[in-house]
Amino acid sequence: MVAQKKGGWIGRLIVRKAFSEMELTYFPFYKVTLEIGLEARKFPFAPKTKFNSQINVLVSGTTGQASIIDKFPRLEKINEENSPTVDPSIPEEKIVESATKCANKFVVRRARAVPAIRGVQSELVFRPYWVAFYGERVEGSKIHYLPIQADGFNVATAT
Repeated sequence: MVAQKKGGWIGRLIVRKAFSEMELTYFPFYKVTLEIGLEARKFPFAPKTKFNSQINVLVSGTTGQASIIDKFPRLEKINEENSPTVDPSIPEEKIVESATKCANKFVVRRARAVPAIRGVQSELVFRPYWVAFYGERVEGSKIHYLPIQADGFNVATAT
């Protein structure tokens, strides 16, 4: 089990306390859809070709880290009173800024042209994570934890 192995060799170096408990928590994410326009040339001195497209970016509501997504997991409605959720701590302006920066970097590296952002839509979604806690949970003291994605949808940063 990933939680008992503390996530890997780095986790075993950092976390010295034993695995204590695990709970299901819902973390906030923003699904940002950017409509972009792009003018690019295939070859130098060739005429420019215009493209219009959409890029979906998933941005964490707690850290602001963005990643390009091509498909999204199936969403389910949750009962908010019974399910522990984490409130978003990043303002929506920063979320859109992070998504735009990630999409620009992605397009520039692949198309060698700067895109024009024409429209932005954002939607708040909550993704389930199993949170493994290490050590005793005492109010006001530091505790180590490891979030493990529970929906099977693996997200990595775009380069």
